[in-house]
Amino acid sequence: MNLGKLVIISFLLIMIISFVNASGAASPAVTITQIDGNPDNVTLPSFSYAQDGNLTITFNVIDLDDNRMTVDINYSTTSADGSGTVIMEDLNMSIADASCADEDFTDLTACTWDWNISSTNVSDGTYYILIKIFDADKAAGDVATGFNASDNTFIVDNTNPIISITNTVPCMTNLTYIDIAYTATETGAGVKKYWISEDNSTWTDNSTDTSYRFSISGRTLLPISKTYYVKIQDNADNNSSVASISCTYNALIPGGTDKCGDSICQSTEDFESCPADCKPNVVCGDGICDELNSESYETCPEDCGTGDETPPSDKPPSETPPSDEPPSETPPSDEPPIETPPSDEPPIVSCMNDTDCEDNRICTIDRCVNNQCSYINATDQTDCGFGKVCISGDCKSIGAPSQPPEMDFTLIAIVIIALLIAIYVYFRYFK
Repeated sequence: MNLGKLVIISFLLIMIISFVNASGAASPAVTITQIDGNPDNVTLPSFSYAQDGNLTITFNVIDLDDNRMTVDINYSTTSADGSGTVIMEDLNMSIADASCADEDFTDLTACTWDWNISSTNVSDGTYYILIKIFDADKAAGDVATGFNASDNTFIVDNTNPIISITNTVPCMTNLTYIDIAYTATETGAGVKKYWISEDNSTWTDNSTDTSYRFSISGRTLLPISKTYYVKIQDNADNNSSVASISCTYNALIPGGTDKCGDSICQSTEDFESCPADCKPNVVCGDGICDELNSESYETCPEDCGTGDETPPSDKPPSETPPSDEPPSETPPSDEPPIETPPSDEPPIVSCMNDTDCEDNRICTIDRCVNNQCSYINATDQTDCGFGKVCISGDCKSIGAPSQPPEMDFTLIAIVIIALLIAIYVYFRYFK
């Protein structure tokens, strides 16, 4: 074999060896497994700076030839290699720098990186995580690389949502309840839940329902005004300001229709229109003694007096002007005075209540009407005691025996005289 052939064979062998060596070098690989503790193959939660300010990125790396490796981590609105904004560049794959489980990368090794997102001032939006891994120092030139983008995106949302109540103002109802409706303005993470309250202190979770029925007790005195409060929380745990509305309950009427006789004095009813439900407006001091509504001389002496005196008249007393003529004297009369027979009618008496009209007659009903006594005869045959009944206002005996006729003594005297005369004639002329 000449020298020329040896050189050619050696050159070919070197080329083959170099090719074999080059083809045996392994490229590194990287796979994103979790973002902020959530598997990358599920929908990722929304994120807000108001939470903890950090996103933890977990990824696996492998390099069969166990060379030194570095990674670049970006966030981007697309999943394309080379896009986005740098989070960390030239991160050394080691226990100390990348928080890797170990430094034997010939099998899958888990590593993590905490991204302080609040200090990065990331704008609100939807993003992918991108990781590119290098087999050696990038400055050394052409090196083997691996790339992976997260399967799912995460949302950065630091904007508070807005809530608006949509009920018509003024808010009024004639029922025992009212439905408050509301709508949200939320363009980021989406609505998580609505909260409702009656006092702006104690809040009730209303899920994602966009209305809530507030109500009052059936024993509530009407009308009454209530203020209700609503707020919203989004999926990034941002909270809106509180919206409120004041509503007036005008009447407690089932079906919204007034009904006289339901024992409830509605706002549309009064004593004149519905005395069955409403009491009159009793005012102590108005000069009227309203006994039917608990006014008496004990509860309101201003109107009812003390029970003994006659109420004063609104008219001033009349006065007779003095006369210059001497008073005339009536000459004495020889005639006996004419006596007026007593009347069965009771006198008219001023009164304040029924007890002032007592006439001591058991068969009359005594009433005080418009401050004047009124006497009504009890129904005939009403028992008035001791075997007697009421007849025309008097208490009389039942079946009392009639009085025997008075004996006529004049007739007896004539009979006796006639008898004496007959005896005298008989003995005088016939004996």
